[in-house]
Amino acid sequence: MGKNKMFTQQPVREAKNKDQWSPYEDNCGTCVVIKGEDFVVIASDTRMSRDYMILTRNDSKIYPLTSKCVFTGSGMRADIKELTDQIKAHIKNYKYENGKEMSTESVAQVLSNTLYSHRFFPYYSFSLLAGINSKGKAVTYNYDAVGSFEERKYSCSGSGEELAYPLLDSLLKDRTEPLGEQEAINIARDVMTSACERDIHTGDNVEIVILNSNGIRKEVHFMASD
Repeated sequence: MGKNKMFTQQPVREAKNKDQWSPYEDNCGTCVVIKGEDFVVIASDTRMSRDYMILTRNDSKIYPLTSKCVFTGSGMRADIKELTDQIKAHIKNYKYENGKEMSTESVAQVLSNTLYSHRFFPYYSFSLLAGINSKGKAVTYNYDAVGSFEERKYSCSGSGEELAYPLLDSLLKDRTEPLGEQEAINIARDVMTSACERDIHTGDNVEIVILNSNGIRKEVHFMASD
């Protein structure tokens, strides 16, 4: 009989694509801001998800900061909640020390400074800020994760932004005539509906906040829950 064959156990190789722990989680969703001459429209969906799981269908992504300034953003909901709490604390402290509300321009700078101060372990937040400035004009700002920002006529953020931007560009980029408030609301709703039809992480309801000289009001419209 032949000699017994010897089998040497080979070391088990780790899978190349082995999941690694991350402190971040993208909860997706889509946010849109549009400004007119003296008003801003902020829209977002209410779905919060993780990968292919829907965690809740009723999560507001819009945070009023002052009577003339509203924050929205996409990314990790826990980080966004912590970020907005930090900004609200600065605003509250400013009002206590100065006896007046912080201007939208100052809030924009505070948000930039706060994001930049965490640049070595950034907040997972791609932020949008919209409001009425000290001259009564509408302003919207778009931020990256470490605080760089710029003013824009319109902007969007989130898992559906690649679907939303082409529609916003076609309707608003080269527009020269003034934009009416109701028209801006309709555009924001249509953009969100379009993103909902093609992005599984955007859905359920669209929450629309309108900020103008009369204050802040909110509308909620059903989109899709599939």
